[in-house]
Amino acid sequence: MGSCLSGCLRLLPDDAFLKEYDRRLDAVKAHDVQKRYKVGKKLGAGVTSEVFTAVERANNTPFAMKKIPLHGSASLERAVNREVSLLKKLRHQHIVYLHDVISSPTHVWVFLEHVSGGELSQYVLNHMQWSEEDAARCMYQVLSGLAYLHSQGVIHRDIKMANLLRSSPGKGFHMKIADFGAATTVQLPVEVDVANLDGLDMFKEITPLKDQIGTPCNMAPEVFNRAYGPMADMWSLGCVFYELVMGEPPFDPYKLPLDDPEAHLKRNVRAARYPTNEAPAWKQLSVDGRSLVGGLLTAAPHTRLAAWEALSHRWLKQRFRASSTSQVSSTDSLDVAQQTRQKRRASLLTSATKQLPLSTPDPCSPGALPPVDDFPASVKVHSKGHPGQIAPPAEVPNKSPLRPLHQMEPLPPGLEPLREASAVFDGCDRFVDLERPKRITGVADFYDGNADYDGNYPEGVSAAAPATCA
Repeated sequence: MGSCLSGCLRLLPDDAFLKEYDRRLDAVKAHDVQKRYKVGKKLGAGVTSEVFTAVERANNTPFAMKKIPLHGSASLERAVNREVSLLKKLRHQHIVYLHDVISSPTHVWVFLEHVSGGELSQYVLNHMQWSEEDAARCMYQVLSGLAYLHSQGVIHRDIKMANLLRSSPGKGFHMKIADFGAATTVQLPVEVDVANLDGLDMFKEITPLKDQIGTPCNMAPEVFNRAYGPMADMWSLGCVFYELVMGEPPFDPYKLPLDDPEAHLKRNVRAARYPTNEAPAWKQLSVDGRSLVGGLLTAAPHTRLAAWEALSHRWLKQRFRASSTSQVSSTDSLDVAQQTRQKRRASLLTSATKQLPLSTPDPCSPGALPPVDDFPASVKVHSKGHPGQIAPPAEVPNKSPLRPLHQMEPLPPGLEPLREASAVFDGCDRFVDLERPKRITGVADFYDGNADYDGNYPEGVSAAAPATCA
């Protein structure tokens, strides 16, 4: 019977034979998944995958399983293979690790570390007594993970709040860097030794990358200038740190004027202009905290703090302590930042219920400020990493109405699959709260005018990796 069936298959046309072969192999692999893992409830679904809980039958260990239908897409398959091969090389306590991969011609099943604590942003939002000590603990762990990545020549390229997860809901959590869909590797020169100043200077001068990949409002100036390296991650972490201690992003997308918002964003980022002294939370932040903000959000990569330098910063040394001895002091409190965070969330939830017209595409998720000319003369903002001196000004005027989170101009058909660019870590925007804008990671080149309506790129310009989403 078997030989007869095999003979019949061989008589099929080539296309039909290959389709039947793929179907049967896919069934075998799906059975293999069920045999090795007990697949549980569905956690969510993104553009390219579905996420389930899974428990390995052999040792009862929980994992997160991502089922990724390839749909015959060669680009999606390449993106999955690239991310998986990179994750296989990484092992660090502050990085989400890859446990197992099972693949067939039509599907990929990826088993990742089970991270149950949720996104850092949600934790901060719900934390009643947020302090510099709390922020320091999170920053120290993320910096530890970034230092490891950079020592391996890995550039994450999409460091943001949504990609920083807590290992568990309890107090003893570990921060985990997730979502490597935009990540890449660079060859570190043999001479680079980050233990000395000469080696650090050489490390900061590594700028082989040209493609604009990441979340635009967290992108470093050199990414927009198409010549960057590992130090771009440190700028992105600076955006995260600013939001942790100030309660809002340094480059807020909802404060972008509607007329050519990306041009305004790039102008502010390249000049490293963001609110400092005019923000109430800045006055509450310690001097050392302001120093670390300035050291990370510095336009020139060669003067920006590397991960190893940030780990030894005075602010961390003074405030990072074991959770067992943790005690919020009056000088550590960031209650003004928490009030700012709550007000911003309430404002976004209100604006999300309004129907406002869109004339231009929203260039990013987390954000940017109005252009320099939109600030009153009495307001001086942070420039080149050094705080300016100002008197407390009136509220910065907002010349254009804010757009609701759920309204974005649709991408061209050729780029829509790139909206959530990581086949392994794409999340599901419809399952998250309204506070988080839709992510367009991976399509910055389209908004920069380098891709046509069908998503085709000129020769020599590489398309952004499929978009990432935590």
